[in-house]
Parts: sequence; C-alpha cells; structure tokens
Amino acid sequence: MHGTVGLPDEADETAWCSSAVNLAAEQAGVTGTGSADARSWLTWSSSRPISLEEALHGDVVAFWRESPRSWNGHLGLYVSPGAEEGTIHFLGGNPGGSVNVSIYREDRLPCVRRVERRYRQDGWGTSILSAFAHGRSGK
Repeated sequence: MHGTVGLPDEADETAWCSSAVNLAAEQAGVTGTGSADARSWLTWSSSRPISLEEALHGDVVAFWRESPRSWNGHLGLYVSPGAEEGTIHFLGGNPGGSVNVSIYREDRLPCVRRVERRYRQDGWGTSILSAFAHGRSGK
C-alpha cells in the first residue's frame, strides 16, 4: 500500500491514512496525491473543494490535528453526518491500526474535496468506499 506514495510497504510505523486513500483512489481509477502526508489532499489536483453541506459518500475529508497550522493531519472518506451535532462519520485508516468508520469534529475539517467529474467514473463514491472498506487498501 505504501508503494503508492513511494515508501516501502513494510513501513508499519508510518501513518498510513493517506497511503490508504491513495491506493483506494488508484483502484477506483483516479490518481491520488502520491504523498503520505494527509494534508497533501488539501490541494489535490484531481478534485475541487466543496462545502461540508455538499459532501457525498466517498468525498475526501482532511482534518487538522494539534492546530490548524500544524503539518499534522488525518484523512478519510466521508460517510455521513454524525449522530452528535458538529460531527461526521468517515472511513479512514490508522485509528487502532485498521480501516474503520470513525467520528471526527467538523470544526477540525479545513477541507472536503470532490473528485472532478472528468476524472471519476460513475459510482465513484461507491467504488472508492468499497475498495477502502473491503481491505484492498488496508495494511
């Protein structure tokens, strides 16, 4: 999986949320960022920024950690609004060392990205979520 971002596959200690999304994007027929940095998706060239209100299954969500200016981030694919106000559910890799649906606060979400129509096939959201969830993009 890390091969999609130029790291050795045995780099188990490397944060792999971005590697997982890169691999899922590749399997869905779209070029990812090619970077292991979660925040590289903030300017992903195959996509456009959208508002959280517009988010659909499979849109890329990038979060900040520590502070909005920190290089640290986390990344996943939008699933749904959270049950608790101000939260969302997203499918991501790394928490607990596995691919799972997690909850994150909306106020830590600087960016939601949607794959440009010219780059995605019909059913993008379903295909990328499926590639991610069925372990083809897992560790």
